[in-house]
Amino acid sequence: QSSTVPALALLALTAAACAPDVGTGRTAAEVSDGPSSAPAVIADRTIAVDPDRSRIHALGAKVTGTHDIWFDDWEGSLQLVGEEVAGLVITIDMNGMRSDHPVLTEHLKAPDFFSVEEFPTAGFTTTGLVAEAGSDGTTHTVTGDLSLRGVIKEVRFPAAVKNGAESFEAHTEFVI
Repeated sequence: QSSTVPALALLALTAAACAPDVGTGRTAAEVSDGPSSAPAVIADRTIAVDPDRSRIHALGAKVTGTHDIWFDDWEGSLQLVGEEVAGLVITIDMNGMRSDHPVLTEHLKAPDFFSVEEFPTAGFTTTGLVAEAGSDGTTHTVTGDLSLRGVIKEVRFPAAVKNGAESFEAHTEFVI
């Protein structure tokens, strides 16, 4: 039995070191240095995003596993031109970030990661929304400025956007 214990321990270590790549099967966002040269969307009107029916979620990954990260304190608005969604503005209070483990949450807020004390907000502002059907059910390509830790980068990613008679729905999932 003594020879079985080391083999089981080695098997457990091997399994833990082989966490799957969370980006597999997901679309990678295109990221460009610096903010977009395009102006933010000029809207006819704006509608507040309902945070009770919406969420901002991330999946963090490391060699040994993954961690869910939620951003609970944020506000957003849809920019409309006529009756069509033309853009989105999101502002996130990074102090409202939490993960599936309290120690990780504190680490993510620390200076070596998001440095929340120095950079208390993050955000996204659309600079372009183009109707463009994707093979994965997406309907638009979104371009905008993503701000994290005081750095702004232009990102482009696919999204499914649906205009309803009394509501608008959008969903996106991408890897950065």
